[in-house]
Amino acid sequence: MEKNTITEEQKKKRDIRALLAVIPPPTALRKTTKPGIKERRIRIRHRDDVKKNEAIINPQLASEINATNQIEVVVAGKKKFTFNIITDEKVPINEIWCNTELLKSHGIADNSIATVRGK
Repeated sequence: MEKNTITEEQKKKRDIRALLAVIPPPTALRKTTKPGIKERRIRIRHRDDVKKNEAIINPQLASEINATNQIEVVVAGKKKFTFNIITDEKVPINEIWCNTELLKSHGIADNSIATVRGK
């Protein structure tokens, strides 16, 4: 009788192993994501010489986030803005420059942290 129960347990273990063989490992699932950086955390700086619907960014940052004409800036996960981009080497890579009046009217302080994505 004991041999019968042992063989039944062994069969159950084998069945579970067969089922687990069908499930792909986590590394196989990770490969399906697209390579490259799509977004980046940066600082927003106030500048008076920038137009309201524009942002000045570093060309290297623009290439990292795949931005061609526009960027999307999200502050604190709540405030979302879309800007036309102007590239300039003078801007530090971890900053974007935006219009002072626009940012103040929306309650965004100078040197705030935001997420920027290419559109």
